[in-house]
Amino acid sequence: MRSEFDNSIQVEGKAAKQRYFWLDVVRIVAILSITLNHAVNRTYQNYHGQMNEFLNSSRFSMMLKTAVTVFSHLGVPLFLMISGALILSKKMESRKNVRHFYRHNLLSLLITSEIWYAVMYWFIVFVTPGVPMLRDNTVLQLIWGMVKTMLFIDQTTLGSMWYIPVILCLYTVLPLFALLLRKVPLRTFVLPSAIVFVILILHNVNLLLTAVGIEYRISLALNANNVFPFYLIYVLSGWWVKEGGLRCVASLWIVLGTIASFFLTCALQYYMYSRPADCLLDYDFTGYIVCAGFLFELIRRSADRIRGVERPVTVLARTSFAIYFIHIIIMTALVWYSPSISRPWMKLLYLEGISVGGSVILIWLLAYIPCLRKHVLYLK
Repeated sequence: MRSEFDNSIQVEGKAAKQRYFWLDVVRIVAILSITLNHAVNRTYQNYHGQMNEFLNSSRFSMMLKTAVTVFSHLGVPLFLMISGALILSKKMESRKNVRHFYRHNLLSLLITSEIWYAVMYWFIVFVTPGVPMLRDNTVLQLIWGMVKTMLFIDQTTLGSMWYIPVILCLYTVLPLFALLLRKVPLRTFVLPSAIVFVILILHNVNLLLTAVGIEYRISLALNANNVFPFYLIYVLSGWWVKEGGLRCVASLWIVLGTIASFFLTCALQYYMYSRPADCLLDYDFTGYIVCAGFLFELIRRSADRIRGVERPVTVLARTSFAIYFIHIIIMTALVWYSPSISRPWMKLLYLEGISVGGSVILIWLLAYIPCLRKHVLYLK
């Protein structure tokens, strides 16, 4: 018999018909990528002391670090592409359409985010080793700190929450782009897209110069954000792929493109780990843009092969946003208070398994409470 939890997060009626199974598969891949990102950054030196760790670690350990790090940078692009695939396909031709989107999408996302900002703030206050904030501030100062955090001013929160301002800002402009894509020919976007492309290529050239130890840098006054927010590239790419942008490309080339872009990015990142200058490829690296696009299309084409597990996939996919909020709290507590684990691969699995597994169990318990299910867990 289906449990009450399963019933509580199943999509019914008209909404069920509008759900895309392949996007649920993308959601699961994306949330596993993001949680692994937080785990690998707490297991290895990914920002400082990269070469020292490279020289003092086994080849297997460095290859594992590289592969997980590269995969873990695909989650955010995939989530942004999901937003593009769904939102930019919506009808946004009237004030009523836009108001409905802002009320049911932007506002609900903001409410859930504000709740978690408050939760994470007090988690830091009461759980940080030595409780420095609790010791050094008055009650009024602590409350004012929470208010500022929720107002996006001098925030005290966990690092993973950088994504929330990005997605909230994107949600405010996506109705405009949805309208433009319906009313304006795609060739209109060629010029701004070309400018962004050139800027990104030059940025990647500078990365390669850093990797090989050349001090010269190409200085460019233009910035991709001067044209439009950088992350919008992923949003537009998601819409473009869903609308059939890669339809004419054979599946073999999609598979090869995914594999090649992933391994080439891994090879470059592995090489950079061995260099004196700390350098971590970020979301604006062309390799991630290409790999995420190919992977998005690959999942779109192949997801039907696992239709036999559609129900658990859908249930897990709908909890992905809640996992995003909860797992980082569990993982941070593990880092602060768990015994030290000497083997990196064991620590990586430990942080990932306990934080994700614990999140799923907590969601399963909280989902029985309607108000928490809607506003805290973001289960619609």
